[in-house]
Amino acid sequence: MKYFLAIYALAVAATISILGFRGENSRKPPLEIFPDMDRQLKVLEQSGNGVFADGSSDRMPPAYSVPRGNGLDLKTAFSPDSDARDKLADKVFNTGLEDGVVGLSGFPDQLEVNEELMREGKSQYTIYCSRCHGDLGNGKGVLSKFGLKPRNLTDPLEPDYLKLPDLPDGKKHGIEGYVVHVIAEGKNTMLGMKDRVGPKQRWAIALYVNALRKWLESRDKPTAEPVALEQSDSTSEDPALIAQGKALFQTKVCFTCHQVDPAVPAPAGGPLKAPKFIGEFWGMSREVQVGINGPIQKVKMDEAYFLESVENPMAKIVKGSVAGMAPLPTTLEERQALMAYVKSLSKASTTGEEQE
Repeated sequence: MKYFLAIYALAVAATISILGFRGENSRKPPLEIFPDMDRQLKVLEQSGNGVFADGSSDRMPPAYSVPRGNGLDLKTAFSPDSDARDKLADKVFNTGLEDGVVGLSGFPDQLEVNEELMREGKSQYTIYCSRCHGDLGNGKGVLSKFGLKPRNLTDPLEPDYLKLPDLPDGKKHGIEGYVVHVIAEGKNTMLGMKDRVGPKQRWAIALYVNALRKWLESRDKPTAEPVALEQSDSTSEDPALIAQGKALFQTKVCFTCHQVDPAVPAPAGGPLKAPKFIGEFWGMSREVQVGINGPIQKVKMDEAYFLESVENPMAKIVKGSVAGMAPLPTTLEERQALMAYVKSLSKASTTGEEQE
């Protein structure tokens, strides 16, 4: 019995010495078994910090770093401009889908499609996509040599060419929105990248992929011999045909890129460096690039070159211009009218301004 009491007394003393008396006030600091857990060397969010000039502890990510999280444009997300924040929260802009189902055809209003967006798309594609899908988007990236089968996004002459999935009720995906959605959410073995590629960057990649796709779709197709226009001299000077071509130049939105009046710049002509139809240009030579990143050669601005440029604009790209013009859906008669109008604009310059 005496041993029991001794052991019991020791146990009580040990318990009290370790846990202490509950409810007793003391001026002594508490016992910290692991002080680094209670007193961490860190800066709390939304707290002041005198180290930085603006006094804020929250910092923007360093330039060229890879973000992790939701990939949002933080400057816009925390902008005082409510309209900018609302656009950033737009579902179509973020997901690429209309009504949560159909890929958007074209680009949302938040984006300005220009040279800067195309260059950003090429840069982001090279960083995130080229290792699997290849530099041309045809599925021949480095990882394709190690058992993976990345999707061929662009080249119809190669296996596993991307076909947009069918939708109910006859609806069809737009290639731009569909690509944006797959980049964000992933598909099959591809992981989603919305945590590191922001909405704007996803649309930029879609723009670049679409440019590659249209180029490769038309690159190896057999082309017919240039169609000789009947009575070409009289046709090109036909006032009615020229008027029809002028109307088509507006309705087909050619004026947004190609400037025809020295006093009125084309809205997208500057950023895209699109050729101008000013001064004396018909029958003149110009340097073009054969396809994307192809060789440079000289061509003559004539009927054959004009018709080819409308039907297959990626075949010969004017040197210095941004590749990305889509094939213009027109009939032969409409192309003849457009050509008559453009040809009528070619006049000897009296101000020394030459066609770029």
